[in-house]
Amino acid sequence: MYKNIYWLLGGIPKKADKFLLSKKYFHNIKCYIYGKNFNKFTKDLKNKIELSRFKNLKRALSAILKEIDNKKLTKNTILFSPASASFDSFKNFEERGLYFNELIKKYLNERKIF
Repeated sequence: MYKNIYWLLGGIPKKADKFLLSKKYFHNIKCYIYGKNFNKFTKDLKNKIELSRFKNLKRALSAILKEIDNKKLTKNTILFSPASASFDSFKNFEERGLYFNELIKKYLNERKIF
C-alpha cells in the first residue's frame, strides 16, 4: 500500500469529466489544487479527499516539498496528474510538464539529493 501520496491537480476541467472514485480510494492521498478552478474540483471531490488550494503550480509543489522536508517523510509519491487542460496557466500540457520538471530539478539540486 502506498503512503504519503501528494496529488497535484489543476487546469481547466472538461465538462464531462467526473471523479467517480469512492472515498476509500483516497485515504492515503492529499490533493493540492492549483489554478482558477478550485471550486469545480472541490465540488467533485468533496468529502472524499483532503484538499488544499494554491494560486499556481509552483506554490502547490512548494507546499508539498515543505511538508515532506518538515515531517522528514520517506517513500513519498508526488503524483503530477492535473486531470485537466493546461491552458489557464500554460501554452500546452508539454510546457506544464517541462515547468514541473524544472521545479523538481531545482529542488533536488538545492537539497543535493541524487
